[in-house]
Amino acid sequence: MGSDITLRHIKENWNPATDKRDNRAFLLSILPDCYCGAVCQNSRYVLDPDSRHSMGNSTVQGLMRGNRMSRTSTSPCPGFTSHFIQGLSANPKLDFRNSPEGREAERYDHFRDNMFHKIFTAVHSMGTPSSLDHGMFTSNDFSYFLPDTPEEVMAEFARAEQAIRTLFETPTTVSISYAVFLLIVCAIVQDRISEVSFLYHPDSLEQVYRYEHGEKLIDIPSARHRPFYDPYYFDHTYHVYKYREPHRELWDEGTLRLERLDSGRPLATLRFRGAIISPVSGMSAHERCYTGTPMYSPKDEMIYIAMADELGSFAMVTIPYQVFHYAPMYFRSGFVLEGKPTLQVPKVQKIAITAKPVPPEDLPYVKGLLKLDYGQLYLSDRQLEEFKATFAHYHWMPDFLENYEPLFQAHRKGSGLYHFNDEEILSCSMSRLEYSDRIRLLLALKSIDAPNKRELYKYILCEDPAGTHDIFKYGSDTDEDFPLPPEHCRIF
Repeated sequence: MGSDITLRHIKENWNPATDKRDNRAFLLSILPDCYCGAVCQNSRYVLDPDSRHSMGNSTVQGLMRGNRMSRTSTSPCPGFTSHFIQGLSANPKLDFRNSPEGREAERYDHFRDNMFHKIFTAVHSMGTPSSLDHGMFTSNDFSYFLPDTPEEVMAEFARAEQAIRTLFETPTTVSISYAVFLLIVCAIVQDRISEVSFLYHPDSLEQVYRYEHGEKLIDIPSARHRPFYDPYYFDHTYHVYKYREPHRELWDEGTLRLERLDSGRPLATLRFRGAIISPVSGMSAHERCYTGTPMYSPKDEMIYIAMADELGSFAMVTIPYQVFHYAPMYFRSGFVLEGKPTLQVPKVQKIAITAKPVPPEDLPYVKGLLKLDYGQLYLSDRQLEEFKATFAHYHWMPDFLENYEPLFQAHRKGSGLYHFNDEEILSCSMSRLEYSDRIRLLLALKSIDAPNKRELYKYILCEDPAGTHDIFKYGSDTDEDFPLPPEHCRIF
């Protein structure tokens, strides 16, 4: 008996734990500290994986998938559920192993307050969810119940759902944190929900609004788009590569930083630096700096950042979103949309974003990537010779000379140009190169400008050959394993 509201759905859509793979880490990040043996003592239920008193894996799995009774079995965690409900009702003081002095713990030394503060901290730092359209709420169904669930239980769940909806009518970090708190409680107590009905009583909701009234979250024009907070993209300064107009070279330096402000709001800062040679003042530095709020569109799985610089020039950065589970984001290609003042038309340029700076020997690959339209490749005799001279010392050049250059001669057109489809470079059957080196070869060829064909790169699709990310993930010609993130540590 019970509802289709589970901690697993919450974890899949909103996970404040550092280790996203670990159910215990997730539970320790949302439940009171009394369930952490390393922090508190004298608890009968411990979630620490290395404790000999820790709850069994089957019990943890049962708690995650619903903690519900069925016709053939009891609740997977009846003892834990009773302890949890008693803690919410009596709100006892926690028995910390060390003195809480100096960590502002007086207000959070009690069971219920401690749990709420942990959830509040996570919502404040992650800034999400910002609406009821968030997957954490849409994936948990308040209207579906297992067979034989009593009507009075269904009625209590309806009251809890209405309380959560009420909390989102005036969304603040506090009210949303309490809504998440109620959702987690519903997932744990299931058919015993009436025992905690005081938590969603109107008087309790009124106290929520009086509790240090939280800052209102960002107003967004559509519930389909929400502020972007994925922690695997944040708190790192990424390197950005983009051609600088009217030059045919890259900016000397480009960076993108995603960070959370003290208010919890996300902020993106895009910066480009380069030198200007003036006939009057000589060489001087030129800098463009844009700031804006990153937004995520679940419909097309894209990140959009509307930005402006200090002079009011507008830019839109668009990046395809990908979930990174085991390490911070390390490579993305995307677009920057700006105005072209001389023509008064929009201008789109491709950008490459890397976690680590690209070494000088790999910069030709970046130049090729920024020109890559995954279509046609044109080279003249002069450019072919320039290509062979420029990349003479690269490890894939001997294979090119032996297997690709004869193929080039067979593809020579009457115009004198060598014309290829990009896929022919990647799938050449005569070559013995690894696929990653074939991508390097293609990008190197693309880095050489096509003659008298400026419109060749007018239409650019943000679609890279499979495996391109590995080149900028590992760097140069190495394919070493990417280091795993540090072991999970307690953040509360």
